[in-house]
Amino acid sequence: MAIERVLKNPTYAGLLKVETYKDYAGGLFDGIHEPIIDKTTWMMVQEKMKRPEKTRTVTDDEIPLRGVLKCHCGNPLSCAPSRGKSGKYFYYYKCRHSKHNNISAIKAHNQFLEACELMGLPSVRLRNIRTVTKSSLDLEMEGNRKKVIEKKTQLQQVEEKLFSVEEKWIKNEINKDTYDRWYSIYNNEILNLTGAIERLSNDQSKAFSILEDNLNLLTDLRHVYSKSNTLQKREFVNRVFDSNLYYENGIYRTPTMFGLLSPNHLKMKEKGLFIYEKKRVFLMKILSAESEGFEPPNL
Repeated sequence: MAIERVLKNPTYAGLLKVETYKDYAGGLFDGIHEPIIDKTTWMMVQEKMKRPEKTRTVTDDEIPLRGVLKCHCGNPLSCAPSRGKSGKYFYYYKCRHSKHNNISAIKAHNQFLEACELMGLPSVRLRNIRTVTKSSLDLEMEGNRKKVIEKKTQLQQVEEKLFSVEEKWIKNEINKDTYDRWYSIYNNEILNLTGAIERLSNDQSKAFSILEDNLNLLTDLRHVYSKSNTLQKREFVNRVFDSNLYYENGIYRTPTMFGLLSPNHLKMKEKGLFIYEKKRVFLMKILSAESEGFEPPNL
């Protein structure tokens, strides 16, 4: 609980919590003291420490980004249909603040698919990943084999000690309390060593086989995203952008992105699809938008 209180204290991020007073709105404001950590990191920690609410997730294949895509003010975007002149309904991602985002779902989806296309890895990069992974796996397996030999030697020594204690107990050379104490110690060591040997003996090549079977998917993330169901698309967004995907002025933005998929972020920016901003710069914009309602952004 003490650690939790420290992590939740805004003072360490250079912030002060001010209560509402008369016509003055409360909220978090910059203090004059020097922060220990940057505000973005602190706010991300607050988001990760939130206790999950027991809510029913309603999914709709027409609007997979609902709830995971956020407005520039930090609020998750909801979605509502709008009826066109032909009588057909079109979906729009909307912020609860009327003057903020109101985005055509078709436009948002097309932009995201184009961005996914630029996230795909070239074949050369995949070959490097294969080579490095195989080399690392071989080294780990060799190290594990040596550890297994050491653990088996230790196990044999402990079993001999346990056998000696049992023999002394049978010959009445030690009393019951002494026997129980050493039996418990040696038995726990045997269990721990047996478990370690079992873990280290696992066939790690199975993991490489799984990687090998799926690695080529990284060359076409547009296809991967398109063929996923709604829940998988939501998980894709949360994993790649660490639940920090925003939309502002007709373009996606994020302060966090899975490094392996980010090399083409400048091309995404040139095409007006995506902006990958560093945390501190991004935060200033979020706080500016937040000031309208004095609500902490959901970073």
